[in-house]
Amino acid sequence: MFATLSHGPSVYSSLYSVLVYPDTFVVDEQAVDASGVVTQGPCAVSGRILGTSTIVLSWKDVQASSTSKEPYNVVLHEFARARALA
Repeated sequence: MFATLSHGPSVYSSLYSVLVYPDTFVVDEQAVDASGVVTQGPCAVSGRILGTSTIVLSWKDVQASSTSKEPYNVVLHEFARARALA
């Protein structure tokens, strides 16, 4: 909720859906390292934003984020990314 306080709910006006999968899911990903080498292939992820309209989350990682002492929270991370793209 704090992500909308300074900008109002319109910051998420293009967000149409939030999909929740039971566990991590696999996406085809492309990455470029510092020396310019491109690698592409399947990657297991806990969250993803698709365009500006859909957020996909792993329920297992959502639950882990709420009880973990680690500073990473998949829900906050993906909603922050959606806000940055708005």
